[in-house]
Amino acid sequence: LKEGKTGWDAFPNTGQGKVDAQTGPLTAALKDTNIRLETGCYVEYLEASTDGKTIAAIHYRQNGELKKVAPKLVILSAGAVNSAVILLRSPSADGNGLANRSDQVGRNFMNHNSSAMLAIDPRRRNDAVYQKTLMLNDYYLSDGKSGKPLGNVQLLGKIDGNMLRANVKYTPGFALDFMAGHAVDWYLMCEDLPDPESRIMVDGKDIIMQWRRSNMQ
Repeated sequence: LKEGKTGWDAFPNTGQGKVDAQTGPLTAALKDTNIRLETGCYVEYLEASTDGKTIAAIHYRQNGELKKVAPKLVILSAGAVNSAVILLRSPSADGNGLANRSDQVGRNFMNHNSSAMLAIDPRRRNDAVYQKTLMLNDYYLSDGKSGKPLGNVQLLGKIDGNMLRANVKYTPGFALDFMAGHAVDWYLMCEDLPDPESRIMVDGKDIIMQWRRSNMQ
């Protein structure tokens, strides 16, 4: 780790040293001759079966050409925004999108509210290379007063002067290096609270994000 050009925390590792969706399950799955990965694809919509209980086909665009695939099993895993968008754009009997009889698809959008905190002691140098070894996770616990969840506190991997420079561009590099070298770095995060009016909507080809931030105390 010490020989790496960048810290590991929020950076990709081209040496496949970090386990993520690509270096873990995807790489292993592609070793199977029955599995093929299609790239450069944009899903337009899902087509439901005649009884409305299953997905009959996926309609997608690849290199400008509209294509269709009809697998036995469809797993929709396009993230919090695009999963809702695909369902809302898909034809349905009521015109509100697939699986949206309750009008809840796209609603209660929750994002991470996050910040960083540095505890700096100019008398002591922090030589840690990868210090993300401590975490307090009280996502679903309250402080006993308001009832709102507290969130998550964890150590950052380890910042350096270059990372700090993104927020304080005109501070001398030696000062930023000194601060980073004498700091213990914390990542603070909580989740938005569910709000049906904090939502993802579609208007033709446009995606509308009506995000209402909450739980910022």
